[in-house]
Amino acid sequence: MAFLCGDESLEQTAARDLLEETGLDAEALKLQQVGVYSAPDRDRRRPRVVTCAYLAIASNLPVPVAGADARAASVGGFGHGGRRARVGGAVS
Repeated sequence: MAFLCGDESLEQTAARDLLEETGLDAEALKLQQVGVYSAPDRDRRRPRVVTCAYLAIASNLPVPVAGADARAASVGGFGHGGRRARVGGAVS
């Protein structure tokens, strides 16, 4: 999980967090926004937290390594020959 820093866009934040958490460079991947979660009661933190989820799409992913605040990182099957990187319990 990452918070916006300075003048970052959502896409730049997602790319930075992907690199920090897994060592994967977003420049070599396709990041696809998959959802925005903004229900006022979904997160107890204040001020209000809005979450924007991304999926990193690539072939031949290297084995990710957990970093920063991630508990773990692993790669698993995703169907149709693709693989997904799982970071800290969330698909990235």
